[in-house]
Amino acid sequence: MMENNRHHVIVGCGALGLFFAWQLSKKIHPNHIYLFSRSPHQTPIYVEHAGKQEAFFSNVHTCTHDLKLLLNSASINEFNIYICLPPDTIDDFSSMLSNFIPKHGNFSIYFLNNGILNKKIIPKFIEKGNINIIRAIVLSGFMRIKNKTETLIKHTSGNKIYYFPYFKENQEKSTLDISNSFFDWELYPNIYTLEISKFFVNLCLFLYLTPSFSKNGDIWTVTTREQLQLCAIHYTSITKNLPNQEFDLDENKLEDFYYKTLEKTVMLTKENTNSLTLAWSHGDYSSPRYFLKTLKSWLDTTKNLEANLFFKKLIDNIEGEKI
Repeated sequence: MMENNRHHVIVGCGALGLFFAWQLSKKIHPNHIYLFSRSPHQTPIYVEHAGKQEAFFSNVHTCTHDLKLLLNSASINEFNIYICLPPDTIDDFSSMLSNFIPKHGNFSIYFLNNGILNKKIIPKFIEKGNINIIRAIVLSGFMRIKNKTETLIKHTSGNKIYYFPYFKENQEKSTLDISNSFFDWELYPNIYTLEISKFFVNLCLFLYLTPSFSKNGDIWTVTTREQLQLCAIHYTSITKNLPNQEFDLDENKLEDFYYKTLEKTVMLTKENTNSLTLAWSHGDYSSPRYFLKTLKSWLDTTKNLEANLFFKKLIDNIEGEKI
């Protein structure tokens, strides 16, 4: 087991966060791993992977004050922080976290599977000193099943993580910093394109699958490939001129990239139910509303009437209201 002075903090204990923590526990001493969640988890926690099920015992903290105390501990000054939160909570949490982090110490912050579309998030951390920030997208499938007696985490497919450090001079350090051997980490210089593409995939699955609450793989039966390609075309038209965008692809290649990312994600997660669709079905509207609100704000700024009407029709199908 790897022993060093670095401590690992996982924020967000959904399927990805708990699986990631379980994998870390294979190499890191349990006393160096801390989990933080907005809500308590039913224990024991079981992880199902490669046809086998294993118990995973770990304390999940629900008090943000505990996180502040930990990061400001006089005896610990080296941390990896893995943020596994849905996009709608990133803004508020990042503001809080930037206030918690002291100016002394050595911190690496991994934004996992989020898609950072708000460019104001990262600068909040820069003034703190020795911080390495990594933007990452996880292309893997996970499921979390909670009941009254236990929590089950299932890995369904994939092990790829694309990442890139915010400070390019930290590229080598970022690679050496990763202590998780299960995932295949690959440098991806234009991570922004992948982040906004991930947003498109989640949005597209939500818009087309939510009325029937189907699995991701069912998207090929509830609509046509031509319709999804058209969705990618219209999404390109409303995102290509967003302020502070970092695309390195021309419009036609961007359309194709969005669609190919959707295809690849569905292939990897075909047995999963999209997290936004699942939340909507359980009456948890915070993350779905965030995606819809973001899409609406983009539609308000686009001059493409056809794209506007296309997405408004899809939104009305879910909300049953005009926007």
